[in-house]
Amino acid sequence: MEIEMIRRFLGWCVLINLGIYLYAVVVASFAQDWIYRNKAERFGFHMERPVFTIILFSMISLYKLLIIFFAVVPYIALWLCG
Repeated sequence: MEIEMIRRFLGWCVLINLGIYLYAVVVASFAQDWIYRNKAERFGFHMERPVFTIILFSMISLYKLLIIFFAVVPYIALWLCG
């Protein structure tokens, strides 16, 4: 029963993290100007816009890889085992 509980837990982790990921992609795609202005005003950093875009989407890509490595792969492994 413990493996089934872990599998269900990982399944929910996958769903929740994919929801957060999709939300981040939509916000980063459609509200990029707002994010840039908001961060510049709050934290006082001055960064060129193309560099900011590269960093933003690199962070989103890193988050996707972490979801795959730490939630999706273990879920699939437990699903295949039993």
